[in-house]
Amino acid sequence: DMAARDGSPVTDEMIAAAERAANEVIWQNVPVTTTRFDTAEEAKSMPFGAVFDYFNLKNNVPVGEEYIAAIQQYEKDVTSKR
Repeated sequence: DMAARDGSPVTDEMIAAAERAANEVIWQNVPVTTTRFDTAEEAKSMPFGAVFDYFNLKNNVPVGEEYIAAIQQYEKDVTSKR
């Protein structure tokens, strides 16, 4: 389960609203500016994990501990036989 920064649960409605808002910006072809983070702490405050988990969930890819288990199973089934 995903949680907002304040720890409250992220609902499907919240995810859908965020996706719609992001798509609207993309459709407007708004210029994008990238910056570097001054510190590792600044980078850690960004919601990369939640975004990555959402992408994986939408594409039926395990997240969190399930992701590690899927990698271990792949290693057992595939890479160990090379």
